Amino acid sequence: MSNNEQTSTPLTSSSSTSEKSTEEVLVEDIVTPEASATNKKKPMTYQELMEGDDDDDDWIPVVPKELPDWCKGDHPLLMNDIGLDNPIAMALAELRYDGTPDEIATNFKNQGNNLLKDSKNPEMYYKDIIRYYSEGLEQPITDTRLKIDLLNNRSHIFTLMGNYGHAIVDAKEVLKIDNKNTKAMFRIAKAAMTLKKYKPVIKYCQRALKIEGKHALFEDFMKKAEDALLKEQEKKAEEQEKKRQQEQTIQQLKKFLSNRKGIKIGDYTELESEQLNTYTRDGPLGGIQIDEHSGEVFFSVIFAYDEFNQTDFIHTFSEHQTVREQLDMMFPPNGPAFPYGCEKDYVISNLKVFFLDPTSLKNSKNRFIEIKNLNTPLITVLTRSDYQLPSSFIPVLHVVRKNHELEIFK
Repeated sequence: MSNNEQTSTPLTSSSSTSEKSTEEVLVEDIVTPEASATNKKKPMTYQELMEGDDDDDDWIPVVPKELPDWCKGDHPLLMNDIGLDNPIAMALAELRYDGTPDEIATNFKNQGNNLLKDSKNPEMYYKDIIRYYSEGLEQPITDTRLKIDLLNNRSHIFTLMGNYGHAIVDAKEVLKIDNKNTKAMFRIAKAAMTLKKYKPVIKYCQRALKIEGKHALFEDFMKKAEDALLKEQEKKAEEQEKKRQQEQTIQQLKKFLSNRKGIKIGDYTELESEQLNTYTRDGPLGGIQIDEHSGEVFFSVIFAYDEFNQTDFIHTFSEHQTVREQLDMMFPPNGPAFPYGCEKDYVISNLKVFFLDPTSLKNSKNRFIEIKNLNTPLITVLTRSDYQLPSSFIPVLHVVRKNHELEIFK
């Protein structure tokens, strides 16, 4: 089977002549996103750049109030029965809960720091380091500086592990104790940068710079975040503009088909969106092409063989071409056999063609209307009072053998 390819001008093309033909006046209002001229926009102001909803905590990954189970329970320091064959347990045995709460917490902090600093592969011990800091924080600490260090250190390890939610929670806990702690601000900014939440990065860098004055690390982080945010916002604006133009083009095409061609556009589709995506790579217009000189419209058409759950996609089907003419090209007398089965039965003389009555979609069973005269031009089918063009702009014609019942293609 072969697709009928016609020489036509895509809807996105424009005339090379300076004078408009009569039919150009009919289609001139249809302006596709690709063809529309775009004016250079002014650069976004800083206020526009920072507009949005990222100033609150909604951007922070949701984490449970309790730390993960691996933060406690099975570490040697937390075990009631310490095995002497465990070298870590042996080394720490003398440190178990001796001294004041602050001394115990300091021991845990130092052990975590040493394991991070002295290990050749510290990433292997991140969970152990987290356990040290967590157990230190479990103590009734009276030294505020010690608690801040433990929280900041644990936030750092959580960041290295990719657990950004807990990293941010710990850093924000530090800021509740010391609202000028720039190390905690950096922890939050770093996690936010990794999460591509650039507004919080800028916010916390600005906050830190008010305290630190000039600081290369925060200045560099803020510059990177501002650049990334600008690109993100520009891309978002471009996508919104493209979507707006696509919607405008769709509405203009609907108006053109309705007013100039007398075709009703239905609010329905027959095929699943995944199937339609395969057929609509040309954009949201269903592959429709208009010859801007003659005004002839070329549709993409789907022939559905419902009994085999198969389809053929005709890329270019002229509005003036008859259904039989297309079938003649798809099923030539000496051409290849029908590939889906029942080859001998799939000849034009033994086929019927239907289209879906969209009003039946509200009922439990779909109703199909037969095109009894296959010599009917496509435009005559599309302008029938009982026909509505699918919202995809792609007509679907159902082909079935005579004396066989038609079921909806799924």
